[in-house]
Amino acid sequence: MTYLHSDVDAYNGLEVRYTPERMYTFRTDGHEELFPASVRVDLAGLGHRAYLSLSITDARFLLDELGKALAEHDAAESANSDPTAVDAGKAA
Repeated sequence: MTYLHSDVDAYNGLEVRYTPERMYTFRTDGHEELFPASVRVDLAGLGHRAYLSLSITDARFLLDELGKALAEHDAAESANSDPTAVDAGKAA
């Protein structure tokens, strides 16, 4: 189960933590439900209550996709800082 909750007054970085599978008792009626393991990403800051809770499957998918996105970014930065790449582009 993946979900997002947000109510942010300030932002100062990220905090990531693993939450193991657990029984949760609802305050409203006292019934219990098994919550699966998850990864929680909190926006750190003052007066905040913003987090993304990812299922383990979604966390693994995000890890893979972040790696791809960062590799694209690194390649773009490398191409932008490589003068030969710029010269080769002008010659074409």
